[in-house]
This record gives sequence, structure tokens and C-alpha cells, in this order.
Amino acid sequence: MGCLHKRYDLKIVMGLSLGFLCLPLVAVETSAAPQELPAATVLDVSGGAEVLHPSVRRWVRLEKMTPIPSGSKVRTGDKGSTQIIFEKNLETVVKLDKNSQLSFPTGRPQTVFLEKGRLFVLREEGAAGAFEIRTRHLRMHLGLGGCILDASAKGLRVRMFGGEALLDSQGAPLAEGYQFLGHFAGKKAEKRKTRMVYHDTIDWEAWVRRWYEVKDDFFADKLEKEMDF
Repeated sequence: MGCLHKRYDLKIVMGLSLGFLCLPLVAVETSAAPQELPAATVLDVSGGAEVLHPSVRRWVRLEKMTPIPSGSKVRTGDKGSTQIIFEKNLETVVKLDKNSQLSFPTGRPQTVFLEKGRLFVLREEGAAGAFEIRTRHLRMHLGLGGCILDASAKGLRVRMFGGEALLDSQGAPLAEGYQFLGHFAGKKAEKRKTRMVYHDTIDWEAWVRRWYEVKDDFFADKLEKEMDF
């Protein structure tokens, strides 16, 4: 099973080297969930990160393979990052990069709020419904596909690497191979869409290759545990 999975992932990575990951957009779903249900699970942590649980109200160390309840916040430092999954078979994964902060709104298990920093998102076949990503300046719905978001108080950048995303109040969907840029300093906001070039894709290709290695190891370990009678 591990070998088959690896060959499948290799084809995807090779496809990214030639172009972007092409996946269709699916319908938006906004079903709510009880607050006590986990919004997500921490798959791994690198360089240190912290979580603020709604019931604790103080920042504590973020641990690998622990749930993140709705209403929580996660932040990383100068060298920290974490990968968080939203479905048991890893169909939806996000990576919170260094110097970033992510919130998990209460009662919305398929929604995250990027308060600042950089977020990588990948959704593959089998992912349920649409995934909503919010910033202070934008609300975005992603069906299947991948993207990188950079958010700050004065600026926003969204890069699409597969499928397409619906951006509120922005007209046509943001398609694969394009990026949305927003500058919000001053009285008038500046917004535009442009075609990406090669150097815009380097961070994505490096991360997604590493992600498929992590995913392959995850399923190999899972299979080994299932066979360990």
C-alpha cells in the first residue's frame, strides 16, 4: 500500500514541476458543528509554536497529534511552523509558516482566520465541501486545489496553484496560475489580479514535495500499526 501511494504522489509532484495542480472547484458548504468538536488536528510542529485554547486563556506549547478545538488560536515564532489537518485521510492540510497567527472560529470546522503571516493550503479529492479562509480584508472559498495566502494589516496576497477560489466582492473566481494582490494602506484600497511567473511558484513546489513525503510516511506508519497484532 505504501509503494502504491508513493507512486501516486510522485505523479502529482512531477505534474507540479511542469505546471500547476489542476483540480475542480466544488460547491460551498457552511454547515456548523458543536463547539466541543475539534476543528482540526496538529500533524507536526517544527521550530516551536503555541496554542491559545478558549478554555485556558493562556498560550501553551503546541504539541504534535493533538486536537485544536473551535475558538482556539495558533501562532508561530521566527523559526516555527506547523501543519494542521482537517480530515482523517489528510485530504485537507494547511501549513502555518513562521511569524504567523491562525484562528479557528467557533462552530465552523472548515473555516480558518489568518490574522497575519503566511498560510499554505492543499485540498485533494475526498475533501468534504468547501474550505473557507478569512483575513481582515477578504473571505475566500476553496473547493479542491492549492494556494498560498500572505496577510498583514496593510496588504494581502493570494496565489492559486490548483482549482480556483471564490473571493468575495472580487467578481470572477481566482483561477489556477493567477494571484490576487491587495494593498489597504490609506483611504483607497488597491486590488488587482495578475498572472504568476516562475519565481512565484518556488515556495509552493518546495512545500508540496515535502508534504507528499510526510503524507506517505503517515500512511506507512498507519498501515504498520494496523498490521501489528
